[in-house]
Amino acid sequence: MSLLPSLSPAATGADNPYQMTPDEMPERALDTSVAPPAERPKVLLLGGQARSGSTLVDRSLGQVDGFVSCGEIRYLWDRGLRDDERCGCGLPLRGCPFWGRVGHLAFGGWDRIDLDEVLALREEVDQPRALPRLLRMGLTTSPFERKVSRYLSYLERVYPAILEAAEGDVVIDSSMSPLHALIVRRSAVLDVRVAHLVRDSRGVAHSSTKQVVRPEITDREVMMPTYSPPEAAIRWTTTNAVFGSLGRHVPTIRFTYEDFVREPRRELDRITTLMGHPLTASDAAFRDGPVIELGTDHTVAGNPMRFMTGEVPIRADEAWREKMDPRQRMLVTALTYPMLRRYGFEP
Repeated sequence: MSLLPSLSPAATGADNPYQMTPDEMPERALDTSVAPPAERPKVLLLGGQARSGSTLVDRSLGQVDGFVSCGEIRYLWDRGLRDDERCGCGLPLRGCPFWGRVGHLAFGGWDRIDLDEVLALREEVDQPRALPRLLRMGLTTSPFERKVSRYLSYLERVYPAILEAAEGDVVIDSSMSPLHALIVRRSAVLDVRVAHLVRDSRGVAHSSTKQVVRPEITDREVMMPTYSPPEAAIRWTTTNAVFGSLGRHVPTIRFTYEDFVREPRRELDRITTLMGHPLTASDAAFRDGPVIELGTDHTVAGNPMRFMTGEVPIRADEAWREKMDPRQRMLVTALTYPMLRRYGFEP
C-alpha cells in the first residue's frame, strides 16, 4: 500500500497522483483535496546542534530493520538535486537509482518539480531570520504561513516516497535544524517524532573549530562550516532550547551523545521504542564491544562518516578535555551553564 498522500483528480487533473505539474503541487493551507493516508508515514527527526554525533546515531539507527537512514533531508534540494553532490552510496545523487526512484514515486521524476521554486521557498522559510515567525505560527493563512505550507507539501511527498522505495517503516532525517523541525512538525500527513540529541557544549564548541573536508564534493576542496567557541555556544543554547520546546507539540525524547557512545544499544532501543519499534535481539549489527557493522545508506549530507561501511568503532570524542584552550572552555561553560546543569553535565 502506498503511503503517499492521496490527491483527488480535481487537484491533479488525472487519476495518477505522480503526474503533477509544479503548479498543481498541493498548498495545505488552501487545498482541501490533500488527505492524510490511513497510516501516516513515520518520520524520525534527529535534532540538536551540529557536531553532536548525529551522523553516528543516524547510521546506527539505519542498521535497524525497517529504519531508513537518509541523512539531512533539509539539503536534498540544493546539495543533492541542484549541486548533484554524492549520495552516501558514493554516486552523484541524480545518478543514484534509489533517489531516482524516490523522485519518480513522489513527483513522477525530479524534472517534474520547479526546483527554483523549492529553493526560493526554503530560502524564505528555513533560514535563521524566519525563526521568530516559525515560533509564532498559528492557524492563520498569512503569506508567510502559505509559503511554509507550500514548502511542506513538497516534503510531504518525499518522505513517504522514501519509505516506499526502501520498503521501510521509519524515515530517519538527521537535518538537526530547529527551523526544519518547526516546519515538518506542522504536517497533518506525517507521523513526526523527535529524538533530541545533546552533546556537552564544550565538546561541540571545540569540534566546531575543526577544519573538516566535505568528501561529497569531488571537483574542489570545500570545508564543513566552522564557528568560534562563543558562536558555537550561542547556537548550542538556541538550538537546544527550541528542540526542548518541541516536546509540547510532538512526541519527543532527549538523549546525550555521551550516553549513546557509552550504551549505544540502550539508547537505540529508547529511540526505536519512541517510533513503536523496540529493538529485537537481531536488530542493530553490534558485535562484542562498542563496534557496529555499517552497510551502505543513501544519505544526503552529513559528517564524512556517512560514507563508512564495515566495522566502525563507537567511541567518545572527548579531545576537548585536553586540547581546548582553557579560556575558551571557561567562556563556553559560562555562556551555556544553566542548560549544562539542566542536561546533567558537570561544569
